[in-house]
Amino acid sequence: EPTKGNKAASATRSVERTSYPLTAIAAPGEELLLRLLYNRASFDDATIMRMLDHWRTLLEAITANPAGRLADLSLLTAAERRQFANWNHTQREYPRDRCIHELFLEQTARTPDAVALVHGTTRFTYREISDRAHLIANHLRRLGVHPDIPVAIPIRMPSGIIPLRILTT
Repeated sequence: EPTKGNKAASATRSVERTSYPLTAIAAPGEELLLRLLYNRASFDDATIMRMLDHWRTLLEAITANPAGRLADLSLLTAAERRQFANWNHTQREYPRDRCIHELFLEQTARTPDAVALVHGTTRFTYREISDRAHLIANHLRRLGVHPDIPVAIPIRMPSGIIPLRILTT
């Protein structure tokens, strides 16, 4: 039977295992201990560290304002909020005297093989989008559609492919 101060007793360690890819453990005490047990085939270390940072951010916000509303809490760290804000700075000036399909056609003429649209792992160049839209426009012309006739077209993803060339018909 171990006694106080016995090295064998202090060296005892428990091993926790679950069948879940991610298990969160919170152990209260003078300081809250947070542990994540995870399957390395499902998560890499960087992802787990981001999760822990999100927990820290959330818990710091709760302790700073215990009466605050849940809807006002954010999991994002300050660095992530800055990163998202920088990603969102996409406003650009463009010629206001021309239509979007005209600008698209000009870009297609300048850089036909440049990637214009990414959907998941699928990439489309300006030329591919223009060619596909042109096929549909020609089909609509054969059906008797002209520029003053509105046409509803059900579009499967990626959605930006079809309408650009049809606007020119």
